[in-house]
Amino acid sequence: MRMNREIDEIIESVDRGKKLCDDLKRKFYEDSCMYTVFLFSEDEAINRYTVYYLPVHAMKNKVTSYLVVSFVDGMEERLVEQMKVPYRYVSCSRQEAHDIGRYCTEADARKRADEHLIINGTDDPEEYRYRSVFGINGISEADVVAICVFDFKYVPDEIEVRRALGSLRSDIRYRKIDWNKAEALIPAVSDVQTPFPEVVYEEVDRLVDNGNIDLRDRLVLFSDTRSTRAILDHLGGYRIEAILDNDESKAGTDINGIVIYTPEVFFREHREESFKILVPTRSYMPICEQLYYYGYKLGVDVFVTYRRVHVQADQIEVWRNALPDGKELYDSIRQEYPGERIYMCTYEGTGDIFLIGMYLKDRMMHDGVKTCVLVVASNASRKLLEAFELSDSVKKIYVLNGRTECNKLLYYTRGLGYGEANAAVLNNDYGAILLKRLSGYNGIDFNTLFQKIIFFADKKRNKAKMKRGTADGLYDANGLGKKRTILLSPFANTTHGISVNAWEQLAKALTDKGYDVCTNVSGEEKPINGTKGIFIPYENLMDFMDNLAGFVGLRSGLCDIISGSTARKVILYPEKSMFHNSTYYNYFSLRKMFNMQEGILEIVVGDETADISGEILPFLSGEKEL
Repeated sequence: MRMNREIDEIIESVDRGKKLCDDLKRKFYEDSCMYTVFLFSEDEAINRYTVYYLPVHAMKNKVTSYLVVSFVDGMEERLVEQMKVPYRYVSCSRQEAHDIGRYCTEADARKRADEHLIINGTDDPEEYRYRSVFGINGISEADVVAICVFDFKYVPDEIEVRRALGSLRSDIRYRKIDWNKAEALIPAVSDVQTPFPEVVYEEVDRLVDNGNIDLRDRLVLFSDTRSTRAILDHLGGYRIEAILDNDESKAGTDINGIVIYTPEVFFREHREESFKILVPTRSYMPICEQLYYYGYKLGVDVFVTYRRVHVQADQIEVWRNALPDGKELYDSIRQEYPGERIYMCTYEGTGDIFLIGMYLKDRMMHDGVKTCVLVVASNASRKLLEAFELSDSVKKIYVLNGRTECNKLLYYTRGLGYGEANAAVLNNDYGAILLKRLSGYNGIDFNTLFQKIIFFADKKRNKAKMKRGTADGLYDANGLGKKRTILLSPFANTTHGISVNAWEQLAKALTDKGYDVCTNVSGEEKPINGTKGIFIPYENLMDFMDNLAGFVGLRSGLCDIISGSTARKVILYPEKSMFHNSTYYNYFSLRKMFNMQEGILEIVVGDETADISGEILPFLSGEKEL
């Protein structure tokens, strides 16, 4: 049975893009240390800074040369003046760039370092919204390219670029490894998607079981990654001597007391010594070739612990199979609402959905839309959006079966073209994901970033207009007293907080002070011992909050919702959690997000087991004001 014409055209475009990428590698790649750079942005400054930072990228990733591909007029002539690294230029048509961009999106290839692809734009304005962030907290084109395109953790200055150029001019060409023969030495792809960090533990245990490493070996880990940290946690008792990283800015720092060196310094200082080296990174090819130069051989004293997952092929197959279902979902909505803009809310995070409710009318105004339909991934998302005053703007909220079904609709509308489909995504699409690398950068908070990159709103909103039902029945039914009740909220989906024991200590201290203490629970969640579990519907939440003596919660989406209440609020942030380039606190601080001046105490918790009641009780009682 032949697929629908639109689906055929979408698939053909992606297949053409894949073939173009494969052909480029086959024709022009000289070794495993080459990268392809797709200069597909039509913003001259974005292209210029992409070229400018290539020496730093080459230094960090030990790149030998670049294949540069562009459809932009005059690019070849500009590169003669601007390009400072070895490269070969190939021009392409706008249609070929469109096909490559579509393939890279659906294959998820742009996020995968082992694909050796850098792409700085596509012809779809919904995908690359760079200009939406220019000017925020001083963000410039240089910041966007360094942080979003290259995924650097900072913006290299002119001195570092010059230093990188110097290192390239004097850099050695590493001896090559025949990767066709070496393939058997790399962890095999598993049909089972093992979660992190268990996938790391399995690969390390395999080395131990096979006798590749033992307690007598002096071990070195190459690259500062989260997998490196997982190995340090897992190999207690083993002799881990050092961590190597090509990023010179990390040299001299440490992870769990293990010092980080550049390879050049480490092997110069330990020339006569021998080690076994674990490589827990997807960029293992250039690293293994670098280590080969220093006399370390793959499978003998170098072992890759990164398990390859062919997301490219798997993701394309998932995407291809999802298109018919996506078209069916799209057609069913269009039968009921043929002309309404469809806004898709594919991610179920409570904080994301709250911001959608708060800014939806701003986005509609930007798009010139008076009414719309929403598509969400869960009933919880629907209920939260229904708590906003949106009945005059939203014709219907469609609830799909989770993120997987939402993605089917997303894949089809993205393939069709958002303009032609009269649809848009309000959180988790690719352009927004790249820009989310700016999270916390230069002090950008969650609210500000989404205001700009998702909703295109001129004004930052600090309070939401939500429906407000009375909570008297909840207080009465649960035996709770107004202005003497403390609500605890210890649960969050995206981070971890203080220990259960610390919550129990806090609950007891509050109870001893004469407060009624309850725990906000949903589904299978259990209340903290000594407290009453209570579920508060969204329509009653603000009235319930305004009659509390106080709220103590781990930072979660619920905190966004209750940010506008008059209750005293204590918000707990985990010290160790990071979000892209920021600490959790810097990006998600309620005080920063909603310009809160009074009635809030924010605590960054370093010791998850610590008793923090001594800091919280004086604030809730009014003895301590911040």
